[in-house]
Amino acid sequence: MDKGACEGAFSLYEGLYNYVTNQGARPTSAIIMGDVAYGGGDANVTDSTRLAFQKYLNGTVPEDRVFVAIGNHDVHYLGCSKGQPTSWCYYGAAIKNGYQAKHEMSFSQWRSNWMESFPGLRKSAILPPLGNKDSKPWVAPMRYNVNLDKASSVYLIVGLNSGVGSPRWNGDTPTEATDAMLEPSVECSFLEDSLSHGRSLGKTIFIYSTHHFSMACNDWSLIRQIDIWMYGHKHNYWQSALANETIMQERQYYPSRLLIGNGGFDEGYIDVVSFSHVEEEIVSGGERVRLKFQIFDTCISDEAHCGRVPFMEACWRRCKAFEGGFDNGGGPRKATPSKHGFGFQYEAPRKRPVAKRQPEKLWSGTWKLQVTEENGTGAWLTLGTCPWSWTGGQCLRPTQDESEATSFDFFNVRDAYDILDFRLHMTAQVAVNDDTRSALMSTKGPDDKEGFPMLHRPSRGFWEAEDAGEGVHPSQGYALEFATKPGPVHDWKLLHARWISTRYKVWAGDALAISPGNSLPVAFKRCDSSKQAVVFV
Repeated sequence: MDKGACEGAFSLYEGLYNYVTNQGARPTSAIIMGDVAYGGGDANVTDSTRLAFQKYLNGTVPEDRVFVAIGNHDVHYLGCSKGQPTSWCYYGAAIKNGYQAKHEMSFSQWRSNWMESFPGLRKSAILPPLGNKDSKPWVAPMRYNVNLDKASSVYLIVGLNSGVGSPRWNGDTPTEATDAMLEPSVECSFLEDSLSHGRSLGKTIFIYSTHHFSMACNDWSLIRQIDIWMYGHKHNYWQSALANETIMQERQYYPSRLLIGNGGFDEGYIDVVSFSHVEEEIVSGGERVRLKFQIFDTCISDEAHCGRVPFMEACWRRCKAFEGGFDNGGGPRKATPSKHGFGFQYEAPRKRPVAKRQPEKLWSGTWKLQVTEENGTGAWLTLGTCPWSWTGGQCLRPTQDESEATSFDFFNVRDAYDILDFRLHMTAQVAVNDDTRSALMSTKGPDDKEGFPMLHRPSRGFWEAEDAGEGVHPSQGYALEFATKPGPVHDWKLLHARWISTRYKVWAGDALAISPGNSLPVAFKRCDSSKQAVVFV
């Protein structure tokens, strides 16, 4: 760990020490999201890391309350990165030819090293009951749950998405310890068991922690049940919530993503090294709970931020000195509030409702929309090409074939009765049900002479595995507005919208655009194969 490790990675320890000794912080647990010490599970390294956390947290967090989410450098010292000339990732730190992983220890020995150095994996980790009774039990530290406090509403799910480039580990790695990058269905089964067990304990907020972010489980119905997905791996910081945004669980559709990387001293994506302190508080007279995600920088670059650099190079190596900070020989380090204003709040019910059938919310579920065209015929909305040659996004186009219609989910729904015009109003952001998993946005093309921003689904979505901190911010999705006259027949209108017809290079035809003051008749059809379709006209 050269490349500014003393200034970058080690500043985490120094900043944590300042946080607990000089700022009065009293964390009760610590979650390390992989690449714990670049040791590949070597017993000397894991034990040294155990001692380091006790030293730099000043004993505030007991040994059995420190948990790890396994990362690629925790499997092997080199990280089993892409490009290494082997299809196997071995456990340990042994190398050959200077850049190749070499077999050093068995899976059971590797696992034993982690269990000995992090006793919480033996004493406090929960292996959720198996939904499939024919499967073998889950294996910590590969996959496990954590219930930090019986009175807490929060349940932690620590999964296995390590970020390795060669996800085949040793020849003795059991199926239940298979990396999610190799077999997503294993992680899906683990998530399903974990969510079920957490709910049986009365938990209402689920934090999913993995070292890396990717389509570890490809079952969206399970992913949607996660509240916050915390991960590392990328030497960056990124959050899907807007800075200091308060997210309400009932209005959320996408899990909130939070990337905490170990600074940018390698690739230079960002000029800080940070950690997150999450605090839970009871609000609303005891009915709700709020999680406060605070971000603290432990190192801020003291050099000009250089941006991307070649592999094995370093962008910056020196941290700024902060008066009154903890000086471990390289200058005073202090945990300071995020330079970039990162952090957010998450609010949810404190307790699960009594187990009984709840009435289905009017706008829940998946829908198809039929919007009347200018000629008076109804057209289903589908995704198609945009008039912008430079974008990979797709615009809303008309089709007469219902089987080609795109399905949508509404989130952040707000409905009310307007006493001034005697109409029902509903506004909602719209999630597109396709592999991109993005929300509808409103964007004007660079060469758009018409002046109408178009509704489109961007090319980047929830599954964007960002390198430079890019991805979907759901709260920036465009909020569609609908209105209707109350009565036995609902005559709905899509407000502030119109079809535009343009010929632009290879693009021709109609597309839906934002147009204040205009409106179009709209009908909704619920997409639920288990029930008879409900249509509002």
